[in-house]
Amino acid sequence: MGKSWAGPLSVAVAVVGVCIGASGGAWAQQAGDATTGTQQTTGVSEAPASQPVEEVAPTEPVKETPIAVSTQPVPAAKGWVDQVKQPVPWFNWGFDERWRQEYLNNAGLREKAPNRERTYQRYRSRLWGTVSPVKELDINMRLTWESRYWWKPDNLDGFQENNVVFDNLNFKLKQPFGLPVTMTVGRQDIILGDGWLVLDGTPLDGSRTIFFDAIRTTVAMKDINTTADVIYVQNYAKSNKYWPPEDAIDNVIEQDEKGAILWVANKSIKETEIDGYFIYKHNDAFAANGDDGDLYTPGARVVRTFGEHWLAKGEGALQFGNNKLKEVWAGGAKAELNYLFKDSWNNQLATGYEFLSGDRAGSKGTNEAFNPLWGRWPQWSELMTYVYASETRPAEINNLHRIWYGWQADPTKKLQTQVRYHLLFADRNTFEFSRPADFGGGCFRGQVVTAVARYKFNRFLSGHLQAEYFKPDGYYSPDRDDAALFCRAELVFAF
Repeated sequence: MGKSWAGPLSVAVAVVGVCIGASGGAWAQQAGDATTGTQQTTGVSEAPASQPVEEVAPTEPVKETPIAVSTQPVPAAKGWVDQVKQPVPWFNWGFDERWRQEYLNNAGLREKAPNRERTYQRYRSRLWGTVSPVKELDINMRLTWESRYWWKPDNLDGFQENNVVFDNLNFKLKQPFGLPVTMTVGRQDIILGDGWLVLDGTPLDGSRTIFFDAIRTTVAMKDINTTADVIYVQNYAKSNKYWPPEDAIDNVIEQDEKGAILWVANKSIKETEIDGYFIYKHNDAFAANGDDGDLYTPGARVVRTFGEHWLAKGEGALQFGNNKLKEVWAGGAKAELNYLFKDSWNNQLATGYEFLSGDRAGSKGTNEAFNPLWGRWPQWSELMTYVYASETRPAEINNLHRIWYGWQADPTKKLQTQVRYHLLFADRNTFEFSRPADFGGGCFRGQVVTAVARYKFNRFLSGHLQAEYFKPDGYYSPDRDDAALFCRAELVFAF
């Protein structure tokens, strides 16, 4: 393991170790279906600050948070709507329509750069259905289509069309012959833990889709309060690998991928969840900037409540293997502490730290940069995933020390507000000498402020307003010291 990052990494992983030691030795997991009809989640999901060059090409938008991937409404009562959605016991269906107005200014951090302003609308339509011929079997399907209308830059003025894609197409076998096993085979959504390393299998198509082509087996061991997920993944760079016509706009990742995940989780300790995992990922480059090689990532995650008001989380992982003919030794960790007031506004204060190792300049034959695997989505900032794209790839964040503080409240039953402030530092100044026109000699990346207000009008209609501001500092060159801005308005109708 390279000495360049061993010190900071050991400190960061120690944070997780302390959490594990305090909580006891057991394994844990939480699995289930969450965001959309066939999406599966494991563990406790974080509520991120927002949703993911030198300017990113318009065919490579960046993913948003799970909150932005609108969920299907849960029936409150068996009224006429529920009868329409489930006309017979063996079939149910639904749809949603999402509208967004987005504005991105100066993601390249150069105020006078051409085409630095981007403003556009996004229209996404989804239709899904589930057929259950027997109690133990669900057959799931979801069709998704999204288009954009561009106002800026001028060379993109007008509609940008997209193909219809099956982003869910699978069958789910539930407890066959009474066994404590659930198996989902086919195209599906998968979220493990907070989505730090496993959430998004299609990072290049924005929040249009997040699917995996996978086989997922979940074993529930109720007597020891434990579940285990065993997952095989085979993703292709083209989302329409199996359904022509093939269009460049349907490139959703930069490489073909195969992988295996073992995720074990336990809740046998009161008010505590402990997850342990091992992830293997094989990459075959499809695009020039695609990964190529094998990565191995063992890790652990702990979530614990202390009394009525305190909630703590910690997660850490090591990473080794090879990528693009270089040996990989990397690591990452994060921790956060939340105080819940439990008052009429549901006020919450939070603080946290995240470490993702960076590549050391001049380390020939070795790459120390942490690869986020299937965690390339805006976990804490939409704007920074665009800024990072000039350094890595869209939503591929590493080489980072992040300290953050946040406040969240629900002023009314329908309104939630959240504000967070982030201090960003680079782990290594990787490009100071190789790209002096873009990067400076410092390690302070700058400051980010994120704010979002979410409102649920009724059972069917919801929306949010979001704004983010980044002020760069000495990590970037003097020519890249201009602030960047991202804004969004969203409405979602879900039936």
